[in-house]
Amino acid sequence: MYHIGAMNDDSGFSHKIYQSIREIPEEQWNKIFPPISEGYNFLKTIEETFFNEYKFYYIALYKEKEIVYLAPFFIAEYSLDTSIKGPLKALTTGIKKWIPKFLTLRVLISGSPTSLGNAGIKTEYTKELTPLFNQTVETLAQKERAGIIGFKDFGEEYTDFLDVLRPIGYHKVRSFPSVRLKIQFKSFDEYLGSLSKPTRKGLKKKLRKTDEIPIEMKVQGSLGPWLDQAYELYWQTVNKSEIQFEIVPKEFFERVGSNCSKKTRFFLWFLDGKLIAFDLCLAYNGTLVDKYIGFDYEVAYQYHLYFLTFRDIVRWCISNGVTTYEGGALNYEPKKNLDFVFSPQYIYCRHLNPVLNIFLGLLTRLLKPENFDPVIKLMYQDLRTLEKKKDFSWSVYWLILLTVVIQSLSELLFKKAAIATNMHVITFANLGLYVHQISSNVELWAGFMFYVLNFFIWITVLSKADLSFAFPIGSITYILIPLLSVIFLHEQTNFLQWMGILLITIGISLVIQSNNRKEKQCP
Repeated sequence: MYHIGAMNDDSGFSHKIYQSIREIPEEQWNKIFPPISEGYNFLKTIEETFFNEYKFYYIALYKEKEIVYLAPFFIAEYSLDTSIKGPLKALTTGIKKWIPKFLTLRVLISGSPTSLGNAGIKTEYTKELTPLFNQTVETLAQKERAGIIGFKDFGEEYTDFLDVLRPIGYHKVRSFPSVRLKIQFKSFDEYLGSLSKPTRKGLKKKLRKTDEIPIEMKVQGSLGPWLDQAYELYWQTVNKSEIQFEIVPKEFFERVGSNCSKKTRFFLWFLDGKLIAFDLCLAYNGTLVDKYIGFDYEVAYQYHLYFLTFRDIVRWCISNGVTTYEGGALNYEPKKNLDFVFSPQYIYCRHLNPVLNIFLGLLTRLLKPENFDPVIKLMYQDLRTLEKKKDFSWSVYWLILLTVVIQSLSELLFKKAAIATNMHVITFANLGLYVHQISSNVELWAGFMFYVLNFFIWITVLSKADLSFAFPIGSITYILIPLLSVIFLHEQTNFLQWMGILLITIGISLVIQSNNRKEKQCP
């Protein structure tokens, strides 16, 4: 155990960093950690079998003697191009042949290498804990010479806890979504009936062909004599994937059955006595979590093994009272067609160097998964649309009005700065004098500062409202600027100009009414 001690004499909190999960009593872990499939014994298996790839830590926070926060962490050499595919992936792979560490950074990550992010938190201390445990995490990162701290694949249930990190420099980006299928059917045929007609027709056609083949399925708690064959199928599947995460060692498949005997389910499919597919799942509390799959690609496409294994697992879930089937990451297109529900997951990350942290933010947004997978992109677009409808409020109108006022003031100041030069004709002969006079004008620089401020407020507006709505409303400047010009610059405005301003006013009111109507129709 790596002990740091009290955080603050007045806070009453202290923290400890454990170097092995075995240092933490299982009953203490279960008392604070949410009951999930990838619990204490699963993480112990990860620690026992991934020790060559990762260095593991467990951070615990205590309020006096009561544990109020507990989470696994690990040190990894993380490649930032993990989530990308296509031509850009080919480019980065080519560069790594010459520069092996290209886009690879030493990172301290909260979570597990093989599962979604989870932490045990006493919710009554949520707001107090976040800044306090950040001190501990930074200390550990510095000790391990990790330049980046990351929180990997945390769901929306952790938003209140982790969003507090954003003001201190953490970037929040969308990760690979998790997928779940609710098993609310009495039979697989009933499930088929709930799918769209094209999906149902295509799936029936594929399964009709596989049913002509004598493929046998077994379900057991360990791989036993098929360990080597299953691991070969696992590697075939890994090599087929454009995106590769952690490479699971053979020892993991061997030990998970004994360490997690009550949860582990190995689904095995045989053809003429030969193993042609396997799927490692964890069954717990009415949920089946799909972890790792492997196919024999000599027959995988011919016998539609992906859909065959899916059908058999759903049937097993129905027969064994499982109500939720959590699918594996990646391969989202068929899962979307099979009516899996997508749930967003998020990564929070920060570089300890403030300057490099700016570039990290830009890089993570460039390399986020939705930029390389149209299904993920569509899912998150739908989510953003719902969030905008949910979050839209009168504050957006006030922000737009604020940008109008600031932009109008900046234009007014620019005009006054131009007038102050008293130069109505600019030529090469007087260009230098003009630049000198206008650049020394206080009103010019004040206008410029207003202009920059307006830019950042406008970006905030666009994060909350559609451009097709915000931009027309922003045209209030075409009304305000002429009014300010008349009042402060004594400019003359004729009848046609006032009529144009009236038409703009009518147009803005129509845009506002249209938006209000859409808001009322939003469920």
